[in-house]
Amino acid sequence: MRSVQVFEAFQKDFVPGYPLIGDGKTIVLYGPPCSGKTTLSKLIADRYKLHRLSLDALRKSFNGKELFTNKNNSEVLKLFLDELRFLHERRQSVICEGFFFSAERKKQLIDAVNGDEVLFIYLTADLEVLKERLAKRIIIGDNLEGNPAEPLTFLKLKEFYDKFHPCNYTDLKINTENSTAIVIEKKIIDYIENAFDLTAENKG
Repeated sequence: MRSVQVFEAFQKDFVPGYPLIGDGKTIVLYGPPCSGKTTLSKLIADRYKLHRLSLDALRKSFNGKELFTNKNNSEVLKLFLDELRFLHERRQSVICEGFFFSAERKKQLIDAVNGDEVLFIYLTADLEVLKERLAKRIIIGDNLEGNPAEPLTFLKLKEFYDKFHPCNYTDLKINTENSTAIVIEKKIIDYIENAFDLTAENKG
């Protein structure tokens, strides 16, 4: 049975309509904090009418605004994978976004869709650029607890950042620091349509 927290975390991210990339497809945007995952996953979900699963959204339903916490990690990840499995069993197409920094996490995503094809897209930027983005998000009150003036906030960001590197599962790597969201979205769209061999007729 799906939990209330899962339902509340993801219900607003359902885009009604037939998925324009076909049934049972899975796309994963992963990378360090503030690399653009949320913005781009929303754009892609809207374009292709995909379910959108955000690991951060589910984590916030457990931990509130607390920034860079490992509390409840195993429970959050289990619920996330259960929801992905639930949707895939019903042949729903999904875009996921989250940290997923280890090869083990990526394998868990693949296992959740029974070994079917998953597109892994790695988003990154220079650490200093990520620090600037994080500071702006905290200052404007983007549902985060933290203080950009506190060294600890950025030490935690660096700790997360240092865990990331593209692994064998990665299909596409994009540096988001010198391009607009529209330009990056176009790169991702081109890659998706080539990977899934989308023709004019099944694009609608």
